[in-house]
Amino acid sequence: MLAATGDAQRVEELTIDGRIIGQWDSGLPGNHLMEVGFDAEAGRLYAIGSCGYAGGLSTIDLHTDQVRRLASPAGPRNPDTSLPLSFICGERIEAGLGGLVVARLRGPCQRRGPRVSC
Repeated sequence: MLAATGDAQRVEELTIDGRIIGQWDSGLPGNHLMEVGFDAEAGRLYAIGSCGYAGGLSTIDLHTDQVRRLASPAGPRNPDTSLPLSFICGERIEAGLGGLVVARLRGPCQRRGPRVSC
């Protein structure tokens, strides 16, 4: 089983009884990582950073354990909302058949103190 943990530094591979047998850093700091996509044919895991956090996109090669950041988290920020101006982000990700599908929330997110609402 491959699972996000909520922590951007820990994507885990687990046995059916919950024992951790592999672990990777997603390369997407500043995120509450809850979604990964798995391309079984390519042997790759994809992580997408949330639009309400830092965003970004990375891939983990499960054959070599190499983590590669495809899009960096958070770039320049909008002074009104303190959210990044333009970046790749999403709340859901699916991988396979040589492609990725990323779903985003409808409408802008706004940061209000420590909380983000979309």
